[in-house]
Amino acid sequence: MLPLVWRASSGVAGVPGLISADLETFAAEHTRRTLRLTGELLLILRRLDAAGIVAIPWKGPLLAQRAYGDLRARSFFDLDILLDRRDLGPARDLLLASGFRTEKPMTRAQQDVYVDHQGELELVRDEDDLWLELHWAVVPTYYAPPADDAGMISRRTTARLLRAEVPALAVEDELEALCVHGSKHRWERLLWVVDIAMLAQRERVDWDLLLGRSRSQGNGRMVALGLLLAESVVGARFPDAMIAALRQDGVAVALAREAKRLLFVEPDTRPDPFLFHARMRERTRDQARYLWNAMFTPSGADWGTVALPRPLFALYSVARPFRLAAKFGRRQLRRRDATADGGG
Repeated sequence: MLPLVWRASSGVAGVPGLISADLETFAAEHTRRTLRLTGELLLILRRLDAAGIVAIPWKGPLLAQRAYGDLRARSFFDLDILLDRRDLGPARDLLLASGFRTEKPMTRAQQDVYVDHQGELELVRDEDDLWLELHWAVVPTYYAPPADDAGMISRRTTARLLRAEVPALAVEDELEALCVHGSKHRWERLLWVVDIAMLAQRERVDWDLLLGRSRSQGNGRMVALGLLLAESVVGARFPDAMIAALRQDGVAVALAREAKRLLFVEPDTRPDPFLFHARMRERTRDQARYLWNAMFTPSGADWGTVALPRPLFALYSVARPFRLAAKFGRRQLRRRDATADGGG
């Protein structure tokens, strides 16, 4: 949120000199980093386009430009690009040849299955620690039912980024993606709520299209949650009839209230995510699907435990519940010890 604090306080009388100086120092470094990352993104998009790959930048600098009208108004530390699933392999190979490496040490067979489950592949360039995520899905496929990601790509528009015209998600797709992404992470960052409020205020949104399409995908409650948070936390203005309709979903209202409270809670003290995530699904079959897949779909941590040959990949799913039980058991012990120390 520091870029917004800097922008809001710039030129305001009464800001203490030391704080003003620190904000200006931050702003100078932030501006340099933002321009560097934006330039890198444009170079990568040009490379992919030359190879015939449709690549849509997501979040990062393009969101800063679209939602805030100023690249400097939003922090971002990596670059995200949305691709068709069929293009992810060629894009990966092109970028590996240009100096990137895969962030997680996996065999190619492991990597293919991981990408199918996670919907993304993380790449890193060691020379400058540039982090790039290639997405074929907005969130992992185990988390949400298969979204209309191919449709999002076909409905793409264009947007201005510095002096370039780049592909961009339609604003309704962008808002749905941001709401689903924030819900996946249980709205841990206030910035994600502000993003939705700012983008919705600056762009012309077809609200009926957004709500209808998200409900058909089973993402309606997550979209409702994001919009209710933007309205209650940030003061975003939406059509009264739409907000009244969203408030008819008592679960969405309760989740928004809980997420608002958790915005200001230390991450380590947050409740475990499974029940929160399940409640964000409005369809019973999606709730059951999520809980089953969350329990048995391997994550990066599971793949990293041991390198198994492809015929034995099913063992990653078998081992996952035991790893999760150990992980959450240790977390509960830490919480119990912290409570005991606080009471002692």
